[in-house]
Amino acid sequence: MEQDRMKIYGIAAILLIIVAGISSFWLLEDLSADELMIIQSPVSGELTVHTRPGIKWQGFGSVTKYSKLETYEFEIPVRFNDGGNGTIHGSINYENPLDRDNMLELHTKYGSQESIQKDLIEVVTNKCVYMTGPLMSSKESYAEKRTNLIFYIEDQITKGVYKTIQKDLKVKDPVTGQDKTVTVAEISMKEGAPERQEVAVLGSLGIKTSNFAVTKLPYGLYRDWE
Repeated sequence: MEQDRMKIYGIAAILLIIVAGISSFWLLEDLSADELMIIQSPVSGELTVHTRPGIKWQGFGSVTKYSKLETYEFEIPVRFNDGGNGTIHGSINYENPLDRDNMLELHTKYGSQESIQKDLIEVVTNKCVYMTGPLMSSKESYAEKRTNLIFYIEDQITKGVYKTIQKDLKVKDPVTGQDKTVTVAEISMKEGAPERQEVAVLGSLGIKTSNFAVTKLPYGLYRDWE
């Protein structure tokens, strides 16, 4: 009888260890230094934001991890005011916010790091590139306004899209040499500063951007960025 009892105790102890081992995957979660994490309680649904590395209490809740810093690499078509076109290749770094309110807003709207990049960072960057093209001609984009191209895109990403004024100008076609009328966009200025047609979406959500860079710009009709 004593031996049977010991066997039962032994089996129970083994089962307890197995259950504890399995449960540990749902009780605790490790957070690395380059990530932040949101845990949703399975009972109350309360969302807890963790930004400091270490072991965190999970309590059988669902875990979503985000990168503190990510890089978005892009290839975006651009069309200039003379009808020329190209593809801007480059990258931009972005940091997710570390404060609770902004991070919870991002989490409830997008739900994952992949969605933040695809549905937010990519959309904003594409729009700013699209809005920058009409501000210059193809020739200007690789000559006198080459640095402006980068500045205009980055400035709109961080501070909001420009409000512009449309004007018709007569220019020579760089291919045929014939005069043609093109519609160009000029930045609307007020008290020496560009007017914005909308607030900076990324900034309003606490996302910081840095190191915007253009690596090359192949043109459809003109020369490459070199």
